[in-house]
Amino acid sequence: AELRRRIDATTKDKRQQLFLDLFEGVCEKYEEKLLTDNQIDFDDMISGALKAVQFGEYVPRFRYIIIDEFQDIGRGRAELIKALRNNDAGSKLYCVGDDWQSIYRFTGSDISLMTEFSKHSGYTREIKLTQTFRFNNKISEFSTRFILKNKKQISKVLKTDKNNYSDKPQVLIHWRSKENDPLPDILAVTAERDPGTVYIL
Repeated sequence: AELRRRIDATTKDKRQQLFLDLFEGVCEKYEEKLLTDNQIDFDDMISGALKAVQFGEYVPRFRYIIIDEFQDIGRGRAELIKALRNNDAGSKLYCVGDDWQSIYRFTGSDISLMTEFSKHSGYTREIKLTQTFRFNNKISEFSTRFILKNKKQISKVLKTDKNNYSDKPQVLIHWRSKENDPLPDILAVTAERDPGTVYIL
């Protein structure tokens, strides 16, 4: 009910309202099941830990808080980190992440916590790691153009390892139509390059 009130107050987005129509009953049953089984889920763990810190049931004494995969953090975890830091003015927060690799929006991650890091966390010193060993220059160029279509992503220039340099295209886009099925050509090219098992999605 609270979520429906918030959506109605901020937007008349029909898609969000339809989602709630479908999801509300599922969510109620899920919460009932947790209560019946005397269980908690991950979000309950985070909110419970936050309350314990805020109400003094737990007094943290961490000088250093280190977080990996920071791009996937959500508001609840961010509030918990803030509460842990508030207990010690000298505590240091060290985060590692890459906004280009954020994939967990569906679980509540909020990329703005990373792209606007200093706004949420205060004074910040940033060290950029721009060297990649995962792929060659052609894949880097293609993926960079694709990712930066989203203006909310942090703009960066990746450098690939010199051993991964290629002058051949590494990303091929094949358009399928009624007249043309590119699948046989794709399989033929793949078989030439790397004979083995191929999975088609």
